[in-house]
Amino acid sequence: MSLPDIKNTIKDGAMGVQGADATGNFAAIGVASIPSNGILTFVDPADVEAKIGDGPLRDLIVSALSIAKVTMSAIALEGAVQGAASAVTAGAENSGTGTVSVSGNPRNEYDVKVDIVSSGGLNEATFRVTVDGLAGKIITVPDGTGQYEIPVTGLTLQFVPGEGGFSEGDTFSFQATAPSATNGEVLAAIETVLDAKLDIEWIAIAGISASPLWAALAVKADGAEAVYQYLFFVAAARGKGNTETVDEYVNALTGSERGVTTSTRLQVVAGWAEHYTATRVGVGEECGG
Repeated sequence: MSLPDIKNTIKDGAMGVQGADATGNFAAIGVASIPSNGILTFVDPADVEAKIGDGPLRDLIVSALSIAKVTMSAIALEGAVQGAASAVTAGAENSGTGTVSVSGNPRNEYDVKVDIVSSGGLNEATFRVTVDGLAGKIITVPDGTGQYEIPVTGLTLQFVPGEGGFSEGDTFSFQATAPSATNGEVLAAIETVLDAKLDIEWIAIAGISASPLWAALAVKADGAEAVYQYLFFVAAARGKGNTETVDEYVNALTGSERGVTTSTRLQVVAGWAEHYTATRVGVGEECGG
């Protein structure tokens, strides 16, 4: 039975069979310690570090693939802007005369702590390095130059024992910023992805960016739409500064740091969280504020 004056023409005999679908699939661009030659494909987070090493792009891909089973395309950039390590801060209660300094070009953002486990000088004292909360093995302070290379990070510690050496319980800490790519590097990589005409829904930019790049991404999205490539971009804004209140942070991102770009094909994520550890207080104990 058919409707009057309506003719049906079957274009696809495989009724109910769905073709290529980009649902959830996306591309990512960012800095990594092993730059890629063209576009890489990832489906398993376990494969990421071997292919691109450490860096902001590695963090993004591993996080995404650990949550969703999608196919990711990626371009790993070398990054023209090097990261930097802060000065090393000695613990306020250190009793030894030893000092620690750091050198090198960090491959990612790190929070590093060095704990002296046993007292002594070179080839005698022992220490443990904790990177982003992950503690390493106990190691003897190297003899000779007193240098120790923290694996994977691109950073080297310099131990100087001084007259009295290091004391058990001494601590040293520092932070490192991640390397980053110029806007030109990012935009060139985006063109490579667009030219490949991948089955993707969006392109994510790994690492922190700012309004000049966001404006350029909006233009790229409009250009892609004009040639029937319907996708959007995801970028990340900076986190809250240590001395900022939440209101100051929000007002900065929605005010002077926002720029004037307006786009329905651009998402800027302000990823920030604070972690607090609660301590259980038993009967007869006092809780201090």
